[in-house]
Amino acid sequence: MDVPFGDRDAWVDALLSLDAPPADGLDLPRGAVPYVPCGVDAIIHTVASAPVTDNDVFVDLGAGVGRVCLLVHLMTGARAIGVEIQPRLVDEARAHAKALALPGVTFHCADAALMSIPEGSIFFIYASFPLVVLKQVLLRLRDIASSKPIIVCAVGFDIHDEPWLTARESSSVELAIYDSSFTR
Repeated sequence: MDVPFGDRDAWVDALLSLDAPPADGLDLPRGAVPYVPCGVDAIIHTVASAPVTDNDVFVDLGAGVGRVCLLVHLMTGARAIGVEIQPRLVDEARAHAKALALPGVTFHCADAALMSIPEGSIFFIYASFPLVVLKQVLLRLRDIASSKPIIVCAVGFDIHDEPWLTARESSSVELAIYDSSFTR
């Protein structure tokens, strides 16, 4: 927090040896959201507001080159799992985790709407999906939440019409946080 707001993204990218965001490749499916890295401030607010601890399994759906997973793991010690559809970005994310010697950070190359989403306790989505795909992802998260409580963190959008999610206060206008709630 000592780094000025306007300098945080560049400072963290230099710390993690992340290059400028790569251009999307031909492997980006038609209609998919192009890669844009999540701002560091939103990540910091997520860690504080969720809150993320070393007992959590943090899952970033639409992980890009891994900025969120790497930073969350370094800040909290939580195991972090990234899911990304573009193989080039996954390769880059894995290389960063290896270079930083972070075995608690892993990345899967998969479509989050089609794969069995990894078990986690906190799920992070940064406006990564078109609405139809987001609905599929939320169905998969609802399945996980039917057996245990989870937290869903949405950056840049709100989640509507999901009665199994209860919104909570957030420390940032761009971050929406939801607790799963099922009555049995």
